[in-house]
Amino acid sequence: MCMLKKISLILACALSTASFADEGKLVVGVEASRAPFVYINQQGKLEGFEIDLLTAIAKENGMKVEFSDMPFDALLPSVLTEQADVAISCIAITEERQQIVDFVGPYYEAGLNAMIRNEHKDTIKDSYDLNGKKICVVTGTTCEEYAVTREGSEIIKYTSEEESFYALEKKQCDLLITDAPLIEYSFMKQSPGKYYKFDNNLTSEEFGIMTSKLRPEVREKIETGLKRIEQNGDYEKLYKKWFG
Repeated sequence: MCMLKKISLILACALSTASFADEGKLVVGVEASRAPFVYINQQGKLEGFEIDLLTAIAKENGMKVEFSDMPFDALLPSVLTEQADVAISCIAITEERQQIVDFVGPYYEAGLNAMIRNEHKDTIKDSYDLNGKKICVVTGTTCEEYAVTREGSEIIKYTSEEESFYALEKKQCDLLITDAPLIEYSFMKQSPGKYYKFDNNLTSEEFGIMTSKLRPEVREKIETGLKRIEQNGDYEKLYKKWFG
């Protein structure tokens, strides 16, 4: 079922479109297994580049921020049904998504890449070699959309990046496809020497902050806050903090 049909069904079943967000509070949907963008630290608290980014944007608008952790494929529905004011978690801006929701940004340029077990170094050297392989992805992502284009591949779907990475470690798939910075700044560091990635990304993408088309006032506040932290240098400080 295509995304548009899925979302139409979700909206038809929604009992209410009233947001639980109070005036002066920004409710942000996240999928917290995407270090260094958003993850749960050893103290059980959310942190990451996107957590700091939305906190700074909310502060510029004089708002408090509340984060709600959920599966990635629940982020877009949560914005549509106003269970969250916005969503962020390495969400790529795509034409299909822009038919349904609005985006503020982009705030980060990235792309998809593959994380592959070292035993395949002689056989998986570029995107064409992904055909016929077992590929782990997170459902509802552009990673899934890309993976299904690989002929003869078996696509194994998970609800979080942590589950996908765990499946790769347990050799339940040959490789995983996800956002390149997650591989570079997180997964490769967790298991040094066990995996490799392609020198060039499979795609080019831009991450955006997702907002509802029915709530332009929210989008305007997020746009204003993002512009302010870009202009006053706070964005650059956050970027250096998390990515060097």
